[in-house]
Amino acid sequence: MNQTLYGLVALSIVTMIMLSLLRRTTASHQRQAFTETTMQVTGLATAVFDHMEPMYFDRAIAQSIDTPPTCGHVSRPEALTPAGAFTPCTAGDTPEARYTACHYLEGFDGLTDVPFERGGFDFEVDIDVEYVDPDTHQPSATPTFAKAVTLSITNPHMHLGRDRSRPLTVEMRRVMYYDRVTDDALIPYASGSCPPPPSYPVRPTSR
Repeated sequence: MNQTLYGLVALSIVTMIMLSLLRRTTASHQRQAFTETTMQVTGLATAVFDHMEPMYFDRAIAQSIDTPPTCGHVSRPEALTPAGAFTPCTAGDTPEARYTACHYLEGFDGLTDVPFERGGFDFEVDIDVEYVDPDTHQPSATPTFAKAVTLSITNPHMHLGRDRSRPLTVEMRRVMYYDRVTDDALIPYASGSCPPPPSYPVRPTSR
């Protein structure tokens, strides 16, 4: 009887120790996976930003690149696409195809569930583009020479805590600027043909 009791107690102690070790091991693996995911998210965000930054700052610029007198130059923000008129790229049947087809910044606005694979992890990216004040970076309801690009990067297979309805999502933001030109700079193009790009600034820069 006593031996059986001692055996049960010993078994209980061993079980408790194993469960404790299992929890520690699981927590360690979770922390490691979270750290690795965070690193991959940062790298992915940089890659997406770097993909978008060489694109035309605005649709109005892209559409006038070969048309005098502006030749893709903009001297006043009123000439840019109105804030309420952003439309996502529609070329292609999938989010990935539309992402690849975009060639001006606001065309990326509203793209959702763009798939990426990085470091063995699957991610989905939503993209938001909006005008912001060039100095304060606060949202602007009117066109400016600065646009904020916000990425919502989700790992659908990793969740926060025990809530399986909340996949891990990280937001990253970069402000991109247009190097405006003066009205005088447009005079040489008023009656002639446009020089071939990229011999003049029509693309965004980040600061």
